[in-house]
Amino acid sequence: ILKLNSFFQYAMTSAGEEEKLLSVGEILASVQDSYSNQNLMRARKVEKISYCYIPVQKDASAEKNSDYDMIPGWCIEVSRESVPGERIYWDVLCVNGITGEIIP
Repeated sequence: ILKLNSFFQYAMTSAGEEEKLLSVGEILASVQDSYSNQNLMRARKVEKISYCYIPVQKDASAEKNSDYDMIPGWCIEVSRESVPGERIYWDVLCVNGITGEIIP
């Protein structure tokens, strides 16, 4: 493929109620809570936080081509070393910007 253009992938059908977006501090607390359930051998470092809209399937039990909701969220890149000076691993977490839940 030499070039690929994609236009009008999403069509807005309705706007929902206006809801308050969680702050970056509240989102980081949610991420910290999710890591507190894991056995952490090494420290983790937040490298990047980006605001974005995340597609979430309306009905998870429906067919693959069902409708999606675009929800506001935060994408967070977290790095960790397996052994100091060795390979660095990356986790990318998508967090719902309204509820603070991690989106699988």
